[in-house]
Amino acid sequence: MLSLLVSLSVLGGAPRGLAMKDHADLVTQVDTRLPKWLVLGGDRKALLANKKEVAAYIDSLAVAAVDRKRMAASVLEEQALPSGAKAFVAVKALVRVTETMTTVGFFDGQDNRCSASFVSTTGKPGGRLVLLGGPFVDQRTLESELETAKTLEAKVELFEKKEGAWGPMAIPAPPAPPAPTCTDALKKAAKSVYISEKSYFAETDTYSNDFAKVGIDVKSLGASSVRVDVKGAAEKATFTAEVSMQGGVARVDDTGAITIVKPCAP
Repeated sequence: MLSLLVSLSVLGGAPRGLAMKDHADLVTQVDTRLPKWLVLGGDRKALLANKKEVAAYIDSLAVAAVDRKRMAASVLEEQALPSGAKAFVAVKALVRVTETMTTVGFFDGQDNRCSASFVSTTGKPGGRLVLLGGPFVDQRTLESELETAKTLEAKVELFEKKEGAWGPMAIPAPPAPPAPTCTDALKKAAKSVYISEKSYFAETDTYSNDFAKVGIDVKSLGASSVRVDVKGAAEKATFTAEVSMQGGVARVDDTGAITIVKPCAP
């Protein structure tokens, strides 16, 4: 019986792919292999997704059937490409997980990224992972990768390396948008004048410098003054408007083009 079990084990071979306890373990395993993987060595070849696994991954994507064979061939060709670097010193790592792929991205703190993508051998989350592609080194910030993950609605975990060990860290809050400037306010007011004039034109087939008719409220625009010059009549009418605010002047015409004639006073 024992000899039979040994024979079956040999025939079946070891299970394919990386087993992981959690994503911190995955990051540690990949980071340990990076020096050899970057030069296409180590156990990278043994852990590469094979034709069957690549085809299963492509089949899971929302792509036309006629494109699947071409896409699979492209993935297999990319597996042989060089990484773009012979060494990479990572200080942070981001694991991004979607329904079809797990991506490990390492960052060196100098806007460089080293990424590797994995798919499950079973085609389902939670299975052993094989290397779909990479590692590839390029210029990309951690912040931009977080934005990509948000767009893809992916699950993410962030890790940092301290004293040689990888541990979890909180996802940083996105930076607050810059406060609007006087120039921004000028452009916004000029665009509002343009929209009001265009709306009036759609109803009357002409433009007007009668603010009450057009619906231009200088005060609500935050402007110190607004001047509208109309030329022509009916469908041949054109207009040019100037909006003043805090010493600055913006000009807009019936094409919607906005020009800062004079910048705001400092």
